[in-house]
Amino acid sequence: MKVRTILRTIFLMTIISVALITIVIPAHAATSGADARPNIIVIMTDDQDVASMSSLPKIHSLLVDEGISFENSIVTYSKCCPSRASFLSGQYPHNNGVEANSLPLGSYAKMGNNNTLSVWLQNSGYYTGHIGKYLNGYGDLDTNLSDGLVAWQEVPAGYSEWYGTIDPTTYNYYNYKINENGKLIQYGNTASDYQTDVLADIAENFIERRAASRDKKPFFLVITPLAPHHDTKMPVDPEPAPKYKGTFASAPLPTPVGFNEADMSDKPSFVKQLPSLNTTSIKTITTCYQKRLETLQSVDDMVEGVVNILKKTGQLDNTVIIFTSDNGWLQGEHRIPFGKEFAYEPSIQVPLVIRGPGILKGKNVTTLVGNIDLAPTIVEISKATPLRTMDGISLVPVFSGQSLPQRSGIEIECKNLGIGKVDAEGNMPSENGLASLNFSAIRTSRYTYVLYSNGEEELYDLQLDPYALRNAANSTLYVTTKKNLNAKLQTLESCSGSSCLK
Repeated sequence: MKVRTILRTIFLMTIISVALITIVIPAHAATSGADARPNIIVIMTDDQDVASMSSLPKIHSLLVDEGISFENSIVTYSKCCPSRASFLSGQYPHNNGVEANSLPLGSYAKMGNNNTLSVWLQNSGYYTGHIGKYLNGYGDLDTNLSDGLVAWQEVPAGYSEWYGTIDPTTYNYYNYKINENGKLIQYGNTASDYQTDVLADIAENFIERRAASRDKKPFFLVITPLAPHHDTKMPVDPEPAPKYKGTFASAPLPTPVGFNEADMSDKPSFVKQLPSLNTTSIKTITTCYQKRLETLQSVDDMVEGVVNILKKTGQLDNTVIIFTSDNGWLQGEHRIPFGKEFAYEPSIQVPLVIRGPGILKGKNVTTLVGNIDLAPTIVEISKATPLRTMDGISLVPVFSGQSLPQRSGIEIECKNLGIGKVDAEGNMPSENGLASLNFSAIRTSRYTYVLYSNGEEELYDLQLDPYALRNAANSTLYVTTKKNLNAKLQTLESCSGSSCLK
């Protein structure tokens, strides 16, 4: 009898224990089963040169000092739409099909918008958002789609929340339109309507709401302010926020070696014809430079606001922040008064800073990396499954001080080269082409080799000639080097996936 009593007691205790476990486990599971993958935020400026980073103290203290700076970060096509398409796909323009800003070679319509980075992350369980500029041509107010929708009504696949600026108003710091989750919102011309600040407020609200959400999904958020791109109502100048107007009015224009280059005899025919920059031209470039710095101060504030709200909501320690630009900017180098779409360093180099959990702090890395590497990096961080064959490589090993796989170089493409020109009054019409010449180029850790569609070439030994003053394409000292670079370039022009590393 005692044995039966003991067994009955054990049985009853087991039943009670199971009942208690049944009650307790769901609450415990909700905590332990929460997705521990980090949030990912990408902040991408427009036409930002690397040198301007020195004028952004908040970005320095909050991102540069707290993460890794890639000092040799370049873009595969120094123009808005192709560069952003490479970010969204991890592919070279020759593989994703976006090779210009507008049709027939490029634009939003050329991108496979149902198969981008945001789709992959959303499929993997991320809550996704986009705030700001997308691909050129998105939401064009004058365009109707084949499905009967007005263009601005379309939201690309893969976004849980969408706040896309509408072309052509994207390029207005005031009086622009945003598709806010399917509703067209018109912004005015008051100080509170300043585009960078509005996008920053939307971003902070997004982050705060995600912290309070019940689903506990990690989020992927892309924030793309217009700054420091010019405003459409100005020839080439951007529009600073009222509080920053004039704050850099006395800032001297940087004149690095190669500024207003004295001897252009070694340059391609369409570049060497550029006249020396006169006093009026330099004054115009200086004013543009000063306004660009003033415009970027609002981006500095945006980054501070994003970091502060992450900290306030307890998400900062589990968030990766990537700061970069879609392309660089020339301002007087090689007599080019302003612009991009060249293989010269100020045009192809962009800021790239990454901070987050497990990432070294205050580290400068000189390894050659490209914008095609951002998608593979984000895919590895998020453990998402890409639905394209990506041409870039993940930068995650660098986060802990490891090296990356060796690559022969990175290809740079250009299908519609344009050089800005200054008129007699010193005005520089934006995107006004002085010449049109396509090129493909290869940038290695040491060399830049450019092959133009008319057969002209440029070769610079960046170790000995970092400012590209001496074109060595016809030098007998670089015959073998040029031959090898040309062969590598031919491979890169048609590469895909892992073959792009050869």
